[in-house]
Amino acid sequence: MFTLAFHPDEFQADQPPNAVINPGSITTNENNGGDYPIQFYPMNIFNGSIWVDYTVPAGSIIAMSFKFQRLGAGDGDNKCERRIYTLNVTLVSSATYNNMYDWWVGDNVASVLNSGTQEVGGSNCAINNVFQLGFGTPSTDLCTNYFRFDRDPGTNQLWLKISGTQRCNGSTGKERRRSSITTKIGISTKITIFFTS
Repeated sequence: MFTLAFHPDEFQADQPPNAVINPGSITTNENNGGDYPIQFYPMNIFNGSIWVDYTVPAGSIIAMSFKFQRLGAGDGDNKCERRIYTLNVTLVSSATYNNMYDWWVGDNVASVLNSGTQEVGGSNCAINNVFQLGFGTPSTDLCTNYFRFDRDPGTNQLWLKISGTQRCNGSTGKERRRSSITTKIGISTKITIFFTS
């Protein structure tokens, strides 16, 4: 048997600043009938005085989870139908980017947005997912979830804004009529390990 052993003083790990970015899971609920949830997910970090972008180095691992949910009234197959879309994806940055917007556009993240799973009650419209270029507020639509970046010119905060499906009208079974978005995005950059003499 061949055993290879390392001693702590023989190698060093170089972990760059902001090696792991993880804002955590954020849920946005829309409880007003006829309105659409719009979530603001932070895509840069606060340094104590202002929001600053972080670099996304080539080889960085970005894990993203999105869940859009409206359970629908009754059994979910009627007028206020069930609409659920779930996407869990892990991507690797193909190049080094100055910020998350540049990475999203440069690596064409839009191409994977429709690779999740969906449940739609009755014979209603399928769920579509669309990324909108440029900064601003995303569109809203019953059948389409929209993704769009935006930046606050005063604080420099960068957001990924996401819109979900419409909250049903009516007050009976409010929880089932509610439209919600849950997002979690985590970024892990490379850690370089090198040997010392």
